[in-house]
Amino acid sequence: MRQPNFTRLRSQRGSMAALALVGMIPLMIAIGAFAVDIMHINAVQSELQKACDAGALAGAQDLWEYSTLPGNPPARALTVTGLNLADGQFVSSLSPNTTVTATVTTVPTNSTGGEVQVVASMGVDNIFAKIIGQPVVTVTCQAKAGQSGKVKRAAVGETFPIAISVDAVGVDGSQLWQHVQGDTITMEWHTNVCWTAFTSHNASAVGNCISDYKHPETGTVPSVTVGTAVDCTNGVQASNLASMSSMIGKVINLPVITGTSFNANNNVVGFVSLKVTGVTGSGAGTQVTGTLVNSMINGESGYTASTGTGSWDSFLNTNESALVKLLN
Repeated sequence: MRQPNFTRLRSQRGSMAALALVGMIPLMIAIGAFAVDIMHINAVQSELQKACDAGALAGAQDLWEYSTLPGNPPARALTVTGLNLADGQFVSSLSPNTTVTATVTTVPTNSTGGEVQVVASMGVDNIFAKIIGQPVVTVTCQAKAGQSGKVKRAAVGETFPIAISVDAVGVDGSQLWQHVQGDTITMEWHTNVCWTAFTSHNASAVGNCISDYKHPETGTVPSVTVGTAVDCTNGVQASNLASMSSMIGKVINLPVITGTSFNANNNVVGFVSLKVTGVTGSGAGTQVTGTLVNSMINGESGYTASTGTGSWDSFLNTNESALVKLLN
């Protein structure tokens, strides 16, 4: 009986394995190529999501003026979204194969801050999938932002360097806690407000905080937490008062203190937001007027007013600045 030729069989099996390996090379190349496309799509989606998040947060912070200027929050959302890049181009409907919309999905009221939603779609060019008829993949992201509780800690850059007393009697004979949203608040130095650079009351430090307000990247304006002290001064600081004219029409977020000991360290009991409407007078008699608004700022929530005085707590719980947060 003829014995099987094991050497030949081994040789044939080896040849078949080699052929199979050679045949798999194109498949492996294809898989690698499609993986490149997938990684590219994922990277674009991440960039697009960050743009939507930034736009929604910015739009939500303008919801306080929705009743008079309903187009401002979505316009602000689109502007900030459009400042961001995805796949090397601006996230704007003006960019090729890109659509961005911003809407107020929940209208703000006196008790709720409302919500803004941003939706962005972008066509992403495939590098290799176009070979099988998939030249473009559409990526869509969305973000929604709105109010999430009262502010316990204002983030870096979010607090303007004016401390306002909740109980000091103003030039109009009223106290801050007696007001409601929409009321005009008159601020006068030595009367119901004072300057603070938070850890200093030096005039130049205050000036730097004014310039860098809403610019967290500078780190000039520190985070401020309810219950911690800020360094106040009863000095007029004429140069800083003069700069307040540049704030007309803007919203400033102020730390709230108690009493009239303005040349001392005072504990922050909350925050309020004013839209600056005018600056009159000069020197110690300078008055800055603003409208009390329901603004939202960046920071941390978890605060419930507890000043020991019921009327003050009631005012802060109703009128204090709210935290803005992504909701989806």
